[in-house]
Amino acid sequence: MEKPIYTKQKEIEATAEFSVSSPWKNEDVGFNWVTNGYPYLHNHNFWEIMVCFDGSIRHTINNYTYVMRPGDACIIRPEDKHMLRTDNGESQHINFLIKNRYMEKLLAVFDEGLADELYKINVLNFSVDKDELPGLFHKTTSLQTVSGFPLTKEILINCKLLITNLVQQYVFKLNSMDSAYPLWLKKLLIELDKREVFTLSIDEIVKLTPYSYSHLVQLFKKNVNMSLIEYLTAKRIEYAKNRLANTNDTTLQISMEAGYSSLSHFNHTFKSLTSKTPSEYRKYSKIKH
Repeated sequence: MEKPIYTKQKEIEATAEFSVSSPWKNEDVGFNWVTNGYPYLHNHNFWEIMVCFDGSIRHTINNYTYVMRPGDACIIRPEDKHMLRTDNGESQHINFLIKNRYMEKLLAVFDEGLADELYKINVLNFSVDKDELPGLFHKTTSLQTVSGFPLTKEILINCKLLITNLVQQYVFKLNSMDSAYPLWLKKLLIELDKREVFTLSIDEIVKLTPYSYSHLVQLFKKNVNMSLIEYLTAKRIEYAKNRLANTNDTTLQISMEAGYSSLSHFNHTFKSLTSKTPSEYRKYSKIKH
């Protein structure tokens, strides 16, 4: 099993309850403004949509870490384990909270099997257009209720509209980039987002499709506009970059996790794609963040 990248953090596995997390515990949706991190591993008994408005957030989810900046968003499912860290203690993001039954109905509006499909993807991240952020910020601010005053129907409806819009943006992102792809290729690309798949040998990947090797590489190049080898290499190096930036694991460990049996081959490939050696990239990423 892959070594977690949060091993230096205090590990607390807990489940956040909707009735505790949401200011509107009797409704299907809710939201919270958050101005700090939560560096403890946890999941929820509800769905969550997180949008970063200010600063940067180091988001670890399902053993993958990346930095969220203004406009970055992520859909978190009930089974996802994640935590949030801030580099300088200054950040601002919003969490929209959605009960399971409501989210499943919302996703079914787009496609009956969409919820099941989303569980096959490791991280459901996307971006909100920077030009839309001020409007989203203003609309979200207007949702805030004052203690002692009842929640109005208008506020609740507006919250649901914002959630629907964000889900729509993710669904658009999920489908627009590969809307012309055949179904078998869509399924393959979803599988190739997983480390345990993009590190497989070519022969093993071919078995995931209905085609022979020669036919597969021809169709892949035609549809994706890059060769299957180039695609897999990009996936592996992107994974290695993330590990170099966010762990203290050795280059040898990371190269093996990324699917390379030869360290020299990994080093050569890494530099050809990034113009830096792995050690140079690690030093650069530490300075940058």
